[in-house]
Amino acid sequence: MTTTKQDDTPMQVVLPDHTSIYAAIAASAREVRVIGKSERNKFDGYDFASIDKFLMLVNPICGRNGLFPIIAQREVEFYDNVNSKGGKSVWARFFFDVTLYHSTGQTLGPVNMMVAVPMNGAQTSGSAQSYALKQFFRSTLMIPTGDKDDADLNATETHRSTPPAAAKPQTVTPDQYIKLRDTAEAAGVPAEKICAAYEAPSFEQFPADAYNSAMSRLQLTLDGLKTATPAADLDGDSIPYEGK
Repeated sequence: MTTTKQDDTPMQVVLPDHTSIYAAIAASAREVRVIGKSERNKFDGYDFASIDKFLMLVNPICGRNGLFPIIAQREVEFYDNVNSKGGKSVWARFFFDVTLYHSTGQTLGPVNMMVAVPMNGAQTSGSAQSYALKQFFRSTLMIPTGDKDDADLNATETHRSTPPAAAKPQTVTPDQYIKLRDTAEAAGVPAEKICAAYEAPSFEQFPADAYNSAMSRLQLTLDGLKTATPAADLDGDSIPYEGK
């Protein structure tokens, strides 16, 4: 690599020639220093190193040692968060795959990263990506930032997702609905009586997992097993309906 001095005299710059990506990472780790905090989060009251200042340190080090990252968003999921005061807000979990490449063609990763951030506009995905990249290099190159983000130093803050809505129970198919309706009519048992027994609003919304039980009881009624078999000998799913 050739560059120039202020007097335009060519100056040769020799870059390290690492034979492996691991040697390049080790060399990069030796070059890092503590990154000063240049920004302050006025909402939560703490100082932090901005992504720009972070990259101003990391980029030249990676460039000298033939390292560069590729970050790809793999997935995102949204959820309602409830804070310690009961307030609700929409958050998102961004899942990234970060692969570190070396000039030899060797790679490290992909390393999976997850960042949870509040949904606050068009910058949400960008801020999540920046933070994922910062944390990747911070851990890979063991970069000290002076941040007091050790879990033992921080008070526990309530952060939970509201439970997902319960899945709607599966209902009978159209063919099952017709068969259930026709069998009930043939047995002389009102639809309301059957639905009440299974806490179903109607035959159309009759739970699929109760279909076989209801049909068995209707069939017993049709077969006249009420008088042929004492009720004490029947299990709960075999008690026939009494009809109208």
